[in-house]
Amino acid sequence: MQREMKTAESELQVLHEERMAQETTQEHLEQVQAEDQELKKEKEQLLSKVIELEEQQKIIYESNDSYTKELKEQLASLTADLEAAKEQ
Repeated sequence: MQREMKTAESELQVLHEERMAQETTQEHLEQVQAEDQELKKEKEQLLSKVIELEEQQKIIYESNDSYTKELKEQLASLTADLEAAKEQ
């Protein structure tokens, strides 16, 4: 009878340990899933920021090109004025 009790206690202990392991695994899985969701949100935010920065960069390049063109035109005009002044 005592042998059967010890066997039953051992089986109960094993079942308890398995249940605890399952709960720990489930908690870990839920934690990993939550971290995964946070990382996905962060990734989307970063991608959005990259797109925004690329658009700003494009605007800056276009602005710089336009300003450079204006400066070249002014330089050409001043150069022409200088040449005309030299001829007089």
